Amino acid sequence: MRRRPTTQDISWFLDLKRNDQLDLNPPYQRRSVWTNKDRRYFLDTIFRGYPCPAIFLHKRMTEQGRSIYDVVDGKQRLETILMFTDDAISIDPSHTDSRLAGKKWKTLGDAERREFWNYVLPVEQLDFEEGETSAVEDSFDRLNRNSRKLEPQELRHARFDGWFISFVEEETANKFWSDIGVVTRARFKRMKDAQFVAELFLVLIEKKISGFDQNYLDYAHAKYDDPDDEGIVLDTEQVKEDLESVKDFLGQAEQRNGCVRLAAATVGTFYSLWSLIVLHRAAIGEPIQFAEKYSKFIDLSKRLLASAKSGQVELELDAQEIILKDSALAYGQASAGAHTDLGPRTTRLNCLLKALALE
Repeated sequence: MRRRPTTQDISWFLDLKRNDQLDLNPPYQRRSVWTNKDRRYFLDTIFRGYPCPAIFLHKRMTEQGRSIYDVVDGKQRLETILMFTDDAISIDPSHTDSRLAGKKWKTLGDAERREFWNYVLPVEQLDFEEGETSAVEDSFDRLNRNSRKLEPQELRHARFDGWFISFVEEETANKFWSDIGVVTRARFKRMKDAQFVAELFLVLIEKKISGFDQNYLDYAHAKYDDPDDEGIVLDTEQVKEDLESVKDFLGQAEQRNGCVRLAAATVGTFYSLWSLIVLHRAAIGEPIQFAEKYSKFIDLSKRLLASAKSGQVELELDAQEIILKDSALAYGQASAGAHTDLGPRTTRLNCLLKALALE
């Protein structure tokens, strides 16, 4: 690998993008995790003429001889530049320069536009031998290895201070979550409890399930850092109201037969229970009756899975269990292995809905 340090002004990057020669998302790149506050701060850096860290690019050639520049490091900065020139974000309204405060690209004066275009960024071009794919990925990893000893949620705790992470951490401290077994001493260490609660709250906010993905959690913490940001449609009061309703349902079910705390012993099981209540509340009836049906279904699933694993003769089942058999076995099988992936989570949710929905 060879490094070639140089400088380029913003107009050079805009030309690359215009000519489809700038790739912000090579396979090793991560999701964007900057908040609007971060982006506005970087715009402030540009307009004040302050220096910024280098952009790392990997130049590769297509079969037709066209140059493509993959962004190895500096994606967030370049993305901010492109978003600003596309009128997707504005300069901070509290900016001290009245020529700039609250302005979008289309409302900037000619002098301010030229100032922006001419801002110079340090650039490091990385050259690799043909076929050195692993070296490119290793370079990306080394450039992004800061604070790797910290757990992902600990990094988010240090990185974000807005609405979503505050909402998650304040709720995690609520006694309710330890009472039902979601927050435990083991999960409390390294903030695993807050990370799991964040996953649960995303189901509540986005009204869908997703596979476990640290990059997506980074993205979501950034996206919902400030609900008042441009492009964010989020009623935080409604989210809190929905949360209290789900907690009330879980509390009543737990009081009935302890089924919620049993589910919380395994994050996959509780995630599916939570998702069913959040997404299909109208279909599953009242919490007391639901708790009875849910406990029987989970017990049947465990018995069927144990029987299948041990090779025992087929279990004796009553009429209702025979009806639920296929769903219960599929649920149990989807609870093993990579159970936090989207596929198994979808299977478990569908099995629960099929088995527990009201007639």
